[in-house]
Amino acid sequence: MNQVFGSTRSQTLLCSWKERGGGSLLTIFVCFLLLSWGVSTTGLIRAATPQCASHILDAKGESLPRVPGSNKPTTDRLSQAYAHFVAGLLARSEGDEDRAFIEFFQAVMLDPINEPLAADVAQYFLCKGKPKLTLQVLTAVSSAGIINPVFKEMEALANLALGCTNRAIAILNTLIRQHPTYLPGYLTLTLIAASKNDYRLAEKTLHTASSAFATNTLNRIQIAEAWIQYGRTVSNRWQVAIQSANDMLDQITHTNLDFQTTVRLANLYAAMGQYQNRN
Repeated sequence: MNQVFGSTRSQTLLCSWKERGGGSLLTIFVCFLLLSWGVSTTGLIRAATPQCASHILDAKGESLPRVPGSNKPTTDRLSQAYAHFVAGLLARSEGDEDRAFIEFFQAVMLDPINEPLAADVAQYFLCKGKPKLTLQVLTAVSSAGIINPVFKEMEALANLALGCTNRAIAILNTLIRQHPTYLPGYLTLTLIAASKNDYRLAEKTLHTASSAFATNTLNRIQIAEAWIQYGRTVSNRWQVAIQSANDMLDQITHTNLDFQTTVRLANLYAAMGQYQNRN
């Protein structure tokens, strides 16, 4: 799956919260800066730790009005999300990625509209072998009304990781119908179909992608790579795969290519050469 979002970046996400959070977040951010400057001589300001953000939230909660008949303050969910995000950044600065993403997860569950953060968190837990947490993130994102093919692709991969292969295929088929211009959906469906040895679905999907997306060098290389991977997975269809990959590569003009593209092409030709040498 191609990652369309970058890594979690404080500047981008801070802007998102500031735009929607208003002036109250400025106070929280200033408090965080004070905490991060270390211990004062009076001992009133402690060194920054992942727990400091929750102290900001506690102080804010104590001053907020309470709901009649309830002991819980009417805390601002956006402020809570920001506090978890800050705690995640602090954990990451200490080299604790697991703790950082647990905090980021809490932030997303409170504020799922932050698409870049939601995508990073969902992908992180998917790569860590925790697809159920990925699905929790995606459910929150969907409930917020966010429509993005990347999230549907991750939903399919999470279901695949849980052993629900047929559901994963159904999700990807729906994704392709709703977002026919999203190439990664076709490529992911191909790989899942190949893993089930369903060569008809795999080849139909790749032929569709070959016809619709072979409009530039990058797309042709991605499709050729998918054909090669398909041939490796469904070994008795390798000849079809290698011919189709060749058809894609024949459409590429081998001039003015950057280094990364040249390396990918070299790897493709090497993979096809290895097969031909074996046979």
